[in-house]
Amino acid sequence: MRRLQPASRIRTLAPALLGAGAVLFACASASAADAEALCRQAKALKDEGKLDAAAATYLEAIRLEPQSIEAHWGLAWVYRKQGLRDPAVAEFQKVLELGTDADRAREARDALQRMGAAAPGQPPVAPPQPTEVSLAAARELIRLNRASEALRILRALAAEDLDRSEAERLMQEVKRGRRLVRVRAGADPVFRSLPAWEERLRGRFAAGAAEISRQVAIDFELVSVEPWEPSGTTADGMSIVEDLQAAVSSDDVDVVVGFAAERRDAPPEGGRLEVRGYTFGLAPCVTGAVVVSEVVASRDGREWRVPEPTLRENLIHELGHLFGAVHVRGDSVMRAQPSPSPVLDFDALNLRVIETCRWVDFRQHFASLSHDECEQLADAYAELAQGPAADDGVRFYRAIALTFLDRYKEAVAEYERVLETNRSDAYTHVNLAKLYEKLGDLKRARDHWAVAVGLGRPAAVVREAREALERTAGL
Repeated sequence: MRRLQPASRIRTLAPALLGAGAVLFACASASAADAEALCRQAKALKDEGKLDAAAATYLEAIRLEPQSIEAHWGLAWVYRKQGLRDPAVAEFQKVLELGTDADRAREARDALQRMGAAAPGQPPVAPPQPTEVSLAAARELIRLNRASEALRILRALAAEDLDRSEAERLMQEVKRGRRLVRVRAGADPVFRSLPAWEERLRGRFAAGAAEISRQVAIDFELVSVEPWEPSGTTADGMSIVEDLQAAVSSDDVDVVVGFAAERRDAPPEGGRLEVRGYTFGLAPCVTGAVVVSEVVASRDGREWRVPEPTLRENLIHELGHLFGAVHVRGDSVMRAQPSPSPVLDFDALNLRVIETCRWVDFRQHFASLSHDECEQLADAYAELAQGPAADDGVRFYRAIALTFLDRYKEAVAEYERVLETNRSDAYTHVNLAKLYEKLGDLKRARDHWAVAVGLGRPAAVVREAREALERTAGL
């Protein structure tokens, strides 16, 4: 268990912001002729992932040379990487207004179209309605870099045998590219009470997203940050996730990430300063919702926070779960138990899982995976279960993949293995009951539904089990 450190000793965004301040001080005495050099310096900072310092340097270049296309262009992409959509749109539009570089103007216009924004003097872009199911709508969404939505349409066309061959061809074409995952973040009241909370959130998210993008062909765009007001009635982990999903809309994004914090009193002077549960996360595989939380301890006006590298590791870990990754032993960001030194890389088997689930539709979950993808997933989970996996979660998710492959008896065996170590998991009982019903063993199905009802939570699972018992009564 890692110890919390005094806030003054923690490496958070403060060093980056101090670095940006130093850049501003140096730039104050520069002349307009130095704007080009500042752009080179800003690009180097951007390439190193120092986005706050890069933005500050580009802004100073713009102050010295307001007509610098290179400065506006570079700043637009820094904002894009930070998930700041509106400022990025404004900078791309400025590049078009200046209009002295045809190549940059064309690229800026393409970027605005992908973001669903209008070029100066043009009407707003009107993307196709999500309810429109046609190849034309899918192609337009692909052009706007909204490939996840395009795949949803293409899957529907293929399933209904409408333009099936062309829909399948387009799906394969889309899947060869990188995926852009649009994210909305929600911050709970305690998190919002922390100093510079939004800067910390955006910086942590950008750093975590960059680490994942380095390892697999998935990019993330933070569309917005909104208040998350918890209901106060959450009783377990899944209830917290469901509370987030109810409070923060996912209508126009792929994923919602909740940032939470908890305040605790540090032990008296001389006591051991170690707060258990310093950070935790919740991310049921392929459900499109993630919650990450941290502990802030205080005593006599002093605060101790979880080190920022540890919090970034936690975020990457939960985003890994989002794409099907499971807990493992050994040197991996998916390790079940943290150690003093953060690890940011995925192990090879979980990378296979993430790559297989890379284009999962979080609204349709495992049902959005193709037959071949489910086969690959079941095989990867089988290898994980043979040694590297650290808990029975791998068997639970393998059972789901096997169910979509119609390999019901194998799926039953996996769920039964889960119950050997965890009899109180309502999800396992309900899923097992459905399989027994498919296999014609209604007595066993009803037994598992009854157990799920008796467990009392999560509420949605209990309700489903109770309705199944009523439906099958007397059969």
